Order: sequence, then C-alpha cells, then structure tokens
Amino acid sequence: MQTSLRTRQHPLIHRLADSIEEIWQQYLDISPYSVPEGLGYVEGHLEGERLIIENHCYQAPQFRKLHLELAQVGNGLDILHCVMFPNPEYALPIFGTDLVGGRGGISAAIADLSPVSSDRTQGKRI
Repeated sequence: MQTSLRTRQHPLIHRLADSIEEIWQQYLDISPYSVPEGLGYVEGHLEGERLIIENHCYQAPQFRKLHLELAQVGNGLDILHCVMFPNPEYALPIFGTDLVGGRGGISAAIADLSPVSSDRTQGKRI
C-alpha cells in the first residue's frame, strides 16, 4: 500500500486535508463511501507530466457523500478538491473547495456554496 499523497504535497494542502478529515471525524458520524474499483488511487500522465490522484470518500446522516481528492501533477502542481453533498432531507448547500499550490506557494483558493433548492427553505436541522 502506498503512503498518502498528502505527505508529498505542499504543506498547506497537507494540513488542510488532515484538518478536513479530522473535523469530519469529530463532528459527523462518518462511514466509508464506496469508491469504484481503480478510482481510489490513480496514476497516469497529463501533458507529459506524471499524474497521481488519491480519493477519500465518506458518508454521514447529513451528507450522502463527502469527497476529498488530492492530486499531484509532476513536481510542481499540488491540488486539493473537496465537495460535501448533503442528503436531501437537510436544507444544506453543496459545499466545494479547491486549493492549488506548488513549490512557490498557493496560487488559487476557491470556496463555493451552491443551494440545492430554489426556495432555500429551512428543512431538518443538523
């Protein structure tokens, strides 16, 4: 079994990945979410550079899927991608975030909240 990609990524991406999983474990009753065979850890090439992708997926009563993806392209590009998909009975938005970095530092940080209903009414509370 390979060691986690995060140990070879930019320190801020490594720390954020650790923090996300720690918070999920502390505040949610998470269980594994089945990742299709061959998609948990992927190696390949992108534009001539080595590409590594590592996926971690969970579920919880409030979230049908919690997805943390780490990727590395060559020796200069590290990516963290995270999406939290709520269960429909909870009035929660879809949350997504991306962090892109390299040896020179973090070059992009994106966070997005997308409502799942047009009326945005409060449903069941967490």
